[in-house]
Amino acid sequence: MIEHFDIKRVSLGGPIFDVEKLNWLNGQWIKALSPAELLDTLLAWKADRAKLEEIAAAIQPRINLLSEAVNWSAHYFNHFPTLSKEQFESKKLSDEQVRQSLQFVIWRLESLFTWNNDTVSQTLMDLAAQMEIKLRDFMPAFFIAIAGSTASTPVMQTMVTIGPDLTFARLRHALEIVGGPSKKELKVWEKLNESLKLPKNEAVDQA
Repeated sequence: MIEHFDIKRVSLGGPIFDVEKLNWLNGQWIKALSPAELLDTLLAWKADRAKLEEIAAAIQPRINLLSEAVNWSAHYFNHFPTLSKEQFESKKLSDEQVRQSLQFVIWRLESLFTWNNDTVSQTLMDLAAQMEIKLRDFMPAFFIAIAGSTASTPVMQTMVTIGPDLTFARLRHALEIVGGPSKKELKVWEKLNESLKLPKNEAVDQA
């Protein structure tokens, strides 16, 4: 294969993936496994005992039957929850506040050097306070974005458990659903996000 490789034939354009075809190919590979091989593959895929213990701790106060564990833990294993724009409608927040909160959290979480419950929780709580939004009004959008419902395990801990990559993917997916910032809004939002971090008097002076 190496001897037939020619750098001149490599396209510099962005790669295009046929996701539907890739999923079909993945399905064919799965169907070709024996049941025993599939079981081994599933166990290897989600057999991180530390992660499973975190999930068990999160769902334990919420279940009365072991069979209920499936519904309460599904959002830890799915890629994206099924979302609609209507789910993000709030009696307390404007559409713009919901959109901004999702975008600002993405930006702030991207700057974290340490991903744990303390840093993630503090990031969300600080932003809610800076936007002068009560936490109980601020958080529903994040429950929906991450778990697909406000009836869920604690969302900040869920974000830690599923990790930054999946957290960002779900938050960006939610932002697409509600409508991300336009090019014009983007510059304004970037400035607003930075000004919110300043002490109140300095933020007023810069406005």
